[in-house]
Amino acid sequence: MMMLRRRPSVLVHVARFFDDEGRLGGPFYYFVKITNRSRRPILVTHAWVDWQMGTPNIPILDRLPAYLREGEQREIWIQAEEVWDRYHPNRTELQRPLGLFHVRLGDGRAIRSKPNPDVPDVGRVGG
Repeated sequence: MMMLRRRPSVLVHVARFFDDEGRLGGPFYYFVKITNRSRRPILVTHAWVDWQMGTPNIPILDRLPAYLREGEQREIWIQAEEVWDRYHPNRTELQRPLGLFHVRLGDGRAIRSKPNPDVPDVGRVGG
């Protein structure tokens, strides 16, 4: 019987934080949620935004490297302004880079992100 190999998932959404008084404020961020769906532990060594071929990537170093056991998650984020300043896209296109984030695993594989539409665009980070 052939076993299907489950890949880690990388989901991205754009949102803002509530401030300490519960008001909406501050800049937009891209939140990158990495989930280990495989049966073995994984090591996540790098994360980056790859806007277009031939353009330098924007590394995301927050909370990495990360060792994730089966079912564990790690969420990292980068201020949207950092992405916009590097690439100068139309700033109204917040959703455009959602599929352009990547993570590298300890075994050398790179996984590209998918949009995560099921998350509110404002809130607090759990944990």
